Parts: sequence; C-alpha cells; structure tokens
Amino acid sequence: MAIITLNNRATNRSDTASAGQVFTATSATASDFQSVGANTPAFLAHVNSSTQTIANNTTVKITNYNTEIFDTHNAFASGEFTVPSGGAGRYFLSGSISSDTGTQMLAKQFNIQIKAGSTVYASVTILRPPYAQLVISTITQLSEGQTVSMNMYQDSGSTVSLEGGRRTFFGGFRLIS
Repeated sequence: MAIITLNNRATNRSDTASAGQVFTATSATASDFQSVGANTPAFLAHVNSSTQTIANNTTVKITNYNTEIFDTHNAFASGEFTVPSGGAGRYFLSGSISSDTGTQMLAKQFNIQIKAGSTVYASVTILRPPYAQLVISTITQLSEGQTVSMNMYQDSGSTVSLEGGRRTFFGGFRLIS
C-alpha cells in the first residue's frame, strides 16, 4: 500500500504506480492543491526594422525596441522596465545587442550594461570584436518603482547602428519566491 500526501493529508492507496504511471485524485478539492505562482511581471521586446544609432565614445540607453513580444503588466516603455506595484522581488534580466555589419570591425570595444540609474547590475565588454553581438543576463533584486534599462558603449570612431531582426532585445521576469 502506498501513502500519498496531498496538502498535508495522507491518503491510502491500495496500488502502487510503476514507472510511467500517474496517480489520479478523484476526490480532491481545490484546497488540496496550492498555486506555485507565476513568473510575472514579465516583458520581452526587440528592435525590429528601424534601428538606433550609437555615437562614438558614448554610453546610450537603448530605446528603440519597436516590437513588444509580451508585457504582462504594461511596465515596459521607451526602453525601460518599471517594477509595478506589488512587483518587488528577484528578477532574471537578459538582453542582446548586435551592431550593423558595416562598422563593428573598427571598434576597440563594445560594452553593454543592464542598469538602474547609476547602478550597474551586469556588464559585458568585448575587445576588438570580429563581429559585435553581445549577450548579457543577470539575477538581481528590484524594488517597486525601480526602472532598469540596457545601455551600450562603443568606440569605433564613428556612429554605429544597431541591427534589428530580434538580435537586439531586452527582457526579464520576476522569479517565483
């Protein structure tokens, strides 16, 4: 006999499940199951066709995410995610920046950052890139009302354009705690 526990209540079973079999509860009530939560708020946006340019020797917030894949709490706008009311917690944030193929060979370095105000949560630098695509991710604690963005620095000697087609994106979600 197997004993199965649902919501701290033991249930006797006269049979035992073998590999690949599943027990089915026929008399469980909704209170027997607990919700594990959802990974929200969540957002994902990318640069589609219209690109953004980054001037030489400057750090610029990426704002030209013209395609939102999803934004569960309408908290992403103008390149920034603002933690909504009740949304404080640990977040997984990720992004990628890809430059247009004409000028990246001239750069000494490309750098991308995920930051809130002057606080940098993650930073990735590539020196003398043969092709400039950087991917970044981090897990960080965010407070209600705090905004995070993705920023880029480059020093190619001229202006660099970001590449679209989902190679330049920014997204994140709150982790279930």
